[in-house]
Amino acid sequence: MALRVYKLGSFEEFQTFLQGGIVGGTDLANKKLYLHGKTLIFTSPSAETVTFAASPASAQVPIMLKEVIAQIAAQSVVKAKYAGGKLHLLHDLSAPTSKVTISGGTALGDLGLGAGSGTLYGPPDGSAPRLVTFEPSSNGDGSFIVVTQDS
Repeated sequence: MALRVYKLGSFEEFQTFLQGGIVGGTDLANKKLYLHGKTLIFTSPSAETVTFAASPASAQVPIMLKEVIAQIAAQSVVKAKYAGGKLHLLHDLSAPTSKVTISGGTALGDLGLGAGSGTLYGPPDGSAPRLVTFEPSSNGDGSFIVVTQDS
């Protein structure tokens, strides 16, 4: 029984984490995203490549974050949202049934992402991987301490 402890920065990050999603590590609030022609490659929930396009088509034109989210949604089954300054990627925003896996792409660094996979956690009384317990952090910063059983 391997228990793991995580500190997650917000309630939104906590939800994405439990639902098998991936949260970017970079605050995108005021960042210009020069992503024209760059890619994100997903292998789960299905094998798909998202290629970003600026309008007009030029590497010198930044893409707005809402356009990044719309282009991910238009080209894949992965859903994206922006919360707490970070990009969140999930299989389904309401009832996830599969984890998200990013295998590569040229836009990873720009979006604060890395190749990797989320874990879809089950309920406390379920089998591993499962959520064991969670509680708000005692320092009042809005973060959560989460304990999971991964095997």
